[in-house]
Amino acid sequence: MSLRPGGGGRRGRGEARRGKYKKGVDLVEARRRREEGFVEIRKDKRGDSLSRKRRLVFSSSEDSVNIQGAESIYQGSLACHRHGVGISAEFSEDEMEKISEMALWLCSEDQAQQIKASTYFRKITSLGVRDPYSLPPSLHLCSYLKCIYQSDGSLLFHSEETGPIDLVIKAGVVPRLVHFISRNDLQAQQFEAARTLVNITSGTSEQTRVTVDDHDAVPNLVQLLSSQNEELREQAVCALGNIAGDSSTCRDIVLANGALIQLISLLNPRSKLSMLRTASWALSNFFRGDPVTIDYQIKSALSVLQKLLYSNDDTILENACWGLAYLFGGTENQLVDIFDGDGVITRLVQLLMHPSPAVKTVSLKTLANISAGDDSQSQVIVDKGVLSCLLQFLKSHDHNSSIRQLTGRIISNIIAGNHSQVQLVIDSKIIPPLISQLKHAEFNVKREAAFVILNATSRGTFEQIHFIANQGCIPSLCNLLGSLDSEVVAVCLEALENMLKVGEAEKELGNEDGAVNVYAQEVDDCDGLAKIEDLQLHPHPAISHAAIRMLERYWEEDEDDNDGVNEAGEEDKRDEGDDGDNSADAQTTVR
Repeated sequence: MSLRPGGGGRRGRGEARRGKYKKGVDLVEARRRREEGFVEIRKDKRGDSLSRKRRLVFSSSEDSVNIQGAESIYQGSLACHRHGVGISAEFSEDEMEKISEMALWLCSEDQAQQIKASTYFRKITSLGVRDPYSLPPSLHLCSYLKCIYQSDGSLLFHSEETGPIDLVIKAGVVPRLVHFISRNDLQAQQFEAARTLVNITSGTSEQTRVTVDDHDAVPNLVQLLSSQNEELREQAVCALGNIAGDSSTCRDIVLANGALIQLISLLNPRSKLSMLRTASWALSNFFRGDPVTIDYQIKSALSVLQKLLYSNDDTILENACWGLAYLFGGTENQLVDIFDGDGVITRLVQLLMHPSPAVKTVSLKTLANISAGDDSQSQVIVDKGVLSCLLQFLKSHDHNSSIRQLTGRIISNIIAGNHSQVQLVIDSKIIPPLISQLKHAEFNVKREAAFVILNATSRGTFEQIHFIANQGCIPSLCNLLGSLDSEVVAVCLEALENMLKVGEAEKELGNEDGAVNVYAQEVDDCDGLAKIEDLQLHPHPAISHAAIRMLERYWEEDEDDNDGVNEAGEEDKRDEGDDGDNSADAQTTVR
């Protein structure tokens, strides 16, 4: 049963809408739409909080020694699953006494006891950040002993109880560890304390803030950056990178203590590869979060990032691109102008053809953040040849959905610019393969392709919208009207409405199809009209109102005409014995 609203009709309103087939686009709204697609790049989320922190795993034979207390915590965690209780409930009195005893040893003046206790706390905190896939194949333990996973990666158990890092913090040993990292005369204790602080700062934000706010570890860690011991320097870099990656507030504390300049000094050809990888990763975290103030420290780091973009190591390349992605995450910066003269944007576009998928992906994210700025920033990457690279990604079947999704986002940002930028995208022959993605790709890729069509039909000229509509996108947009994603439904509705306005204008001006809105007819032919009718009952008011508005404007007249057909038919039947020509005239009017 049709849900089309009745009454009114469209007759007499054609002239009022003539010339209004494309509404003016609010520039602020267009910019907001572009920026919303990249919130996840600029926003700190719990899902990636661990990825921005370094975790120590057992790697040496000395580390794999079964130490009393620490290994039993792991065994206890398995037992707690069997009994359905929290992890902390399975810490035996002997284990808790062991932690208390080691805390006393750490605070003693006996260096042998200090070293043994430091090693114990380093290992017990390592259990909390252990790589889940380094565990036995039957079970995987991760997230600070709060989760147990089966070998297929499915979650078997989750606990909110206290993990080993919290137990170490509650034992009150953090102040002593912070003291040890400043003791150059006690190198064994200093090294173990530094590694333990790396493990603690790789934990939750609350655990990290204990070292920063409660015990002021940052100045001592910054001093370690100038240590003569390269291993100690690397541990300090790792801990500071963890802290900087935790939040903008922590990052600013690290920067205020002068860590950036010393970190830059470590990124030199004389450093070993592991240091270069760790330091480039930490450098990227120094730019994470809210946009940093561009001062002399940051300007010094920019030239270093530029050099890192030419590294032969994929990990360093990826870290450098992440740093740039964070820097370009702010919407009010002028970094494009700073970098453009140094060839950074050109290099980012070149990296789109890098053999490493990880490098490609983060390069795309960086360019996506640049294109999310104003039209001039989008134009910079267009001038550097980004469209030809994006075309290859769309036409190739060798790239994963993340790469194709980011490709769609960049195209969406560019095409949301001015008329000339819409035309540049059209001339690059991107639209046909993009519509193919809209038809056949994964949902996340289809979603970005729908945004491209929306922005093109919102910002394009009459001829440009006409071209887009004639590329076969209407059936695919109609298919997405049944999506559970309300935003996608709203995007598709708006894109269809933009094309229907052009079709209506062509109809009013007299097209070659007998004064028919060809796009309204296409929507009806692919069952899109039925979907729009169903959307009148959508729980989201904006969607239901849009559906009602579209039905009233583009299809209600058809119902009125059909009513006229029935009435005419009845009259013809009554009069057909008198005048057959009237019947023929009625049939012509119906067509």
